[in-house]
Amino acid sequence: MLPPRRSLAIAACAVLVLPMLAGCDTDTASSTKPTPKAVVTTDAGAAEASRAAAEAEASRQAEATKQAEAKASQDAAATREAQAEASRAAAEASRAAKEEADRVAAEASRQAEASQQVEQDSSSSQSDHRIAPFVGGGRSSSSGRGGHAYYSSCKEARAAGAAPLHRGDPGYRSKLDRDGDGIACE
Repeated sequence: MLPPRRSLAIAACAVLVLPMLAGCDTDTASSTKPTPKAVVTTDAGAAEASRAAAEAEASRQAEATKQAEAKASQDAAATREAQAEASRAAAEASRAAKEEADRVAAEASRQAEASQQVEQDSSSSQSDHRIAPFVGGGRSSSSGRGGHAYYSSCKEARAAGAAPLHRGDPGYRSKLDRDGDGIACE
């Protein structure tokens, strides 16, 4: 058997819990029993309300779908437009780079041609100076070597581009011709 304290505690709990349970059943039973007319009206009203709610939900979903499709088409159009713009920009950049490369190549070609022309002119003028003393029987005009000149040494004559000097050339002196053959600063 149970000790007297436990049985007393169980009895007290039963006394408190039973009236509460009895009161719950009574209130619940009286409030949930509707009249047959109310049930029919409530069922019809509930069916109408659920149908209206379903239609409203369907229309909301249809509207949301339309908005999503419109947004998707706008996004697709924006993407196509951005791709077209990027392609145009790339083509423009490519064209500009090609024009710049062509311009640089043309400039380099012009500079190379100009330097080649200068080189040819200078080499032809040097060959003219070398050939000129022999053309006139060893004598050249004063304009061929730049007029009257005086060179104190062969080093100066070479620096001026006049070496070798032949007898009769401006700047020729017997002092510069060491071996006496008529050609100084050999």
